[in-house]
Amino acid sequence: MARLCFEAHMLRQREADITDYTSYARQDYQQDLTCMFTYAHAKGQFRKGTAARHLIPRLANITPRSRHDKIALVDAFLQHYESVKCDLLFIKGAITVNAQIDLDAVTAIRDCLSGLHLSLAKGVKWRTIIPYTPLPKACLPMVRDFVASSKHYHFLGDLTHTVVDIETWLNPPPP
Repeated sequence: MARLCFEAHMLRQREADITDYTSYARQDYQQDLTCMFTYAHAKGQFRKGTAARHLIPRLANITPRSRHDKIALVDAFLQHYESVKCDLLFIKGAITVNAQIDLDAVTAIRDCLSGLHLSLAKGVKWRTIIPYTPLPKACLPMVRDFVASSKHYHFLGDLTHTVVDIETWLNPPPP
């Protein structure tokens, strides 16, 4: 995923007519990104290290003015990432754990899906990074099927487009 994320970043750079990185810088960024994503995948969270301070603003196409701005951007990204991750885990748990879904569970799932959609809609600046992160995205097809099932459709059917938006924002764009 780190390689795909960096390739997408390089493509955006070329489309914007921004000079290409030197081979050394490209290799360095790719290595830092791989370390950052590997740690996140293994530990379930991102490390607030030097690599994150340099790469997250760059991948989000944001130019911070100072080191403090970089740290604030990394903190904002980590907060957004954790929020999305918690929402996905809650939704997955609510769908897979409850054999019999009652009205309270449907209401909780509805609220969580709406909150996740709102969070992702507001997090426009993170859309170039979030699809490549190790989020528990395997639950997205389950959510789509759950919302579309005839049993729950009259409660959740209006969220079909919401789920499609969430899937679009959380999955890498096709090559």
